[in-house]
Amino acid sequence: VDVLSYIGPLAAKQIFESGLEVYNSKVILLASGTFSENIRNYLKSCGARVESVNVNPDGTYAVESVRHELPGADAIFVAEHQVRSSLIGPDAALSGLDLAKLNPGITVIHRAGGIDKDDLQSAGISVCPEHIAPAGYLSLTTAHLGPSPLIRLLAAGLKVGEVMARARQSKSDYGSAKSVVRKNPL
Repeated sequence: VDVLSYIGPLAAKQIFESGLEVYNSKVILLASGTFSENIRNYLKSCGARVESVNVNPDGTYAVESVRHELPGADAIFVAEHQVRSSLIGPDAALSGLDLAKLNPGITVIHRAGGIDKDDLQSAGISVCPEHIAPAGYLSLTTAHLGPSPLIRLLAAGLKVGEVMARARQSKSDYGSAKSVVRKNPL
């Protein structure tokens, strides 16, 4: 299906839509797992200077690394899709006031993760996009790039349904049906 290959290009589009450029911009990436890896690699291939800060499963991250990198950064890109705790806000390790003190011109770009938009904006920090989804949800999906990622994802879902239905018809148990799906990629 290769839907994950759209994660990086969507990050670049979000950066452009925030009014920044990707090439030669310094981006602090606050994320973990597949999102982090795909976004970091893509942005670096576009010439961005990316400082990755991994979010741990308990919602903690290297706050001092962020504080150190903030003065020269253009954006903080928040793309944490697994942890549901607050990452930036009055109840988090960093607040809007913290960011404003270290870099009043920073832009916070949100894909996923717990941020407090009101706290950031009251501190004078620019936040993009306009609608910020709550932790655990995506503010923008890859469909924001056009129909292709969505069509691929829907086609994959149909393929999984077909293979699972055929496996059930042959009296396979759930585990065997899952194994058949994994062996027959889209």
